[in-house]
Amino acid sequence: ETFRSAARTAATELRRRHGQLVAASELLRGLPDLDRAKIIDVLQVWTFQKGEIIARRGTVGNEFLMVDVGNAASSIQGEKVKEYGPMDSFGEFALLERQQWPADVVAETSPTRLLVLEGDALRRLLGSLYDR
Repeated sequence: ETFRSAARTAATELRRRHGQLVAASELLRGLPDLDRAKIIDVLQVWTFQKGEIIARRGTVGNEFLMVDVGNAASSIQGEKVKEYGPMDSFGEFALLERQQWPADVVAETSPTRLLVLEGDALRRLLGSLYDR
């Protein structure tokens, strides 16, 4: 019973943390609570080590990323143009428009943990969220 209680507490804390990240996102914060809860259910967790490429310039994106732990930076031809830390997000256009990434995005710390909303999951949700 103690293990089950600890596992439930950890899961509740993780869901709360994911909820904070979703609520902090400019793209998602305006959604009703129930819709944000559905998005939290389909989030993936991706972990990178320092120097690993998160997104490569010129490739077509299909995900929206929120920084949970660590830092990342985007650069164009080796010149840093933006830094991301906890509670920051990026990839809105990749998610919504399937646009190419305009810059390379690289993890700057180990670990860098991101919450990821993939476009296919969002489109499945949008069908149920907006068919009402």
